[in-house]
Amino acid sequence: MGSSLPELSFDVTSTVVVAGALANRDYSQLHHDVRYAQEDAGHSTIFMNTQLQAAFFERYLFDWSGPKGRLGRMRFKMKRPVYAGSQIVI
Repeated sequence: MGSSLPELSFDVTSTVVVAGALANRDYSQLHHDVRYAQEDAGHSTIFMNTQLQAAFFERYLFDWSGPKGRLGRMRFKMKRPVYAGSQIVI
């Protein structure tokens, strides 16, 4: 019926959020401007963008599968923002 994968957790720092957004050219203020995210958009702080979340998930799968692993298709849903200062557990 499938394999259980080991758990991976990491801290989401402001640096990770900003660097990830810049790396994939997502210049939305939601990912680097705390005042904008809080006061104008109603969030608690800046948060990870979709591409960064996908990259961490892909990395997790490739770390698990090894060098011969192949990712044919990936789909996931973002149910809530991943804010700077939180921890992700995959």
